[in-house]
Amino acid sequence: MQAWKFVRNISVSSSFFCYIIIIMIIIVLIIIYIIVITIVIIIIIIIIIIIIIIIIIIISISIIVVVVVVVVVVVVVVVVIVIVTITMQVRGHAVEVLQRTEDEELLYYLLQLVQALRYESTTHSRLSTFLVARATNNTVMATLLHWYA
Repeated sequence: MQAWKFVRNISVSSSFFCYIIIIMIIIVLIIIYIIVITIVIIIIIIIIIIIIIIIIIIISISIIVVVVVVVVVVVVVVVVIVIVTITMQVRGHAVEVLQRTEDEELLYYLLQLVQALRYESTTHSRLSTFLVARATNNTVMATLLHWYA
């Protein structure tokens, strides 16, 4: 009889142990599932962060390119303004020097001065005004100015 109780206890306890083992396996599987889900969520978050960083880099590069283009345009405009201003000042100084020359000496340079008129930015430049004023007082210069122009 005692042997029967022992066998009966063993069968009850072994089925109990089987249930415990099954429950432990289920708990381990649930923990593994939670870990896998957590890893997948972390990978998705990392991918989203990488995409956001790439978008920020692209926007930053675009902004840098726009700023560089604007700076280059501004520099070119400033350089052109400076060159035009300096050119006008140099031409003005040249006319001032020519005003001090005699008509006979000016006749030697008249052809080159008429050629220089073609590169003036306006039709009423200081050089054209000077040449017309000098030609009104000198008929030889007026004739040459007419034929050279």
